[in-house]
Amino acid sequence: MALLGAVALAGCHTADAPEKTTTVDLAQVSPGIADQSSATPREASDRAFRFSWGNGPAELAVIPPAFETVATGPSAVALLPGGSPLILDRLAGRIVRVDEEGQLVPWATVPVDAEELASSQDGSLVAFSPLRATAWIYDADGTSAGELQVPRALHQLLHVELGPSRVVQVRTGYQELIDVGSPSAPLPLAVALQTKKEGAVLLGDGRGLTVIVADGHAAVQVVQQADAEQHASVVATHPIDGPATGARIVGTFGKVACLRLEQVVSSPTIAVSRRAVCVDVSDGRITFDRALPAPGLYVPRRELAMGGGHLAFIHPTSDGLTLQRWQLDRGKGSVSPTVDLVPNEPVATPGQAKEVQP
Repeated sequence: MALLGAVALAGCHTADAPEKTTTVDLAQVSPGIADQSSATPREASDRAFRFSWGNGPAELAVIPPAFETVATGPSAVALLPGGSPLILDRLAGRIVRVDEEGQLVPWATVPVDAEELASSQDGSLVAFSPLRATAWIYDADGTSAGELQVPRALHQLLHVELGPSRVVQVRTGYQELIDVGSPSAPLPLAVALQTKKEGAVLLGDGRGLTVIVADGHAAVQVVQQADAEQHASVVATHPIDGPATGARIVGTFGKVACLRLEQVVSSPTIAVSRRAVCVDVSDGRITFDRALPAPGLYVPRRELAMGGGHLAFIHPTSDGLTLQRWQLDRGKGSVSPTVDLVPNEPVATPGQAKEVQP
């Protein structure tokens, strides 16, 4: 009841907001990106969309901060196989796709307590409510494909993922992946625990990837899974340049793994700097390194996501929600096809993207 009332409050707060989307230069929302001397033509042309808060079809719902209450709004981003971003507009009870012109296209209806979103390689989706420990599965066209109860005994649950045959996986704080089954074939807890794999994410060959932070620096580890003859073991370690006090793996694309790194400095005041970094785990080469803005109005549960050869980032501020998307290198020089979010001939009609020149 309190959540439904909060959704109504969000509508009252933003009823007069204009229905529009704006594309802005990456340098405006993430300093140091667009003006790098080493940027390629593709990097220099990257743009970001900013969506206004409100209840209109081209807006996203938010609950503003109040006394002893934090703000909340869109809580997750995901990417379809073709690279199109999806945003979990949870307070509006929907998943929306961002099309090539920057318009929000309704994709699926979700409960307002859904906080997590992930996509599979075939375009299927999973939304998850930690409150109800329930996962909802959707086909590639956004139609419902059933739901699944996630065992509450699985502690330290960070994210949910969706594998082949609509099998839901949970990622734990211990950097493990556990299958919990599908809507048509849920797994009992005892069976689910036997599926545990080491690694926050898995490579195509089944090896896991973990990240460690020691002495102020992060490193990615490649882990060989345990078998009947040996325990799980680290077979490669790739240090990442630059200071870090925290790190989390976002996902993989081919041989490339992407992470979010954070550095917290507490003297004389607390300051947080963040980066999105991708590393080729076959040779340790850094393929992508971008500064991310400091935490804004709130921190979405999943603010970074990988899919379709791209990395997407959402950043809520008092002015609205900014979406950035970059094309990634698969590793070994292979680059994925790209789908530009910025139209060739920008338009400025309501509900569409308006390009802002530097």
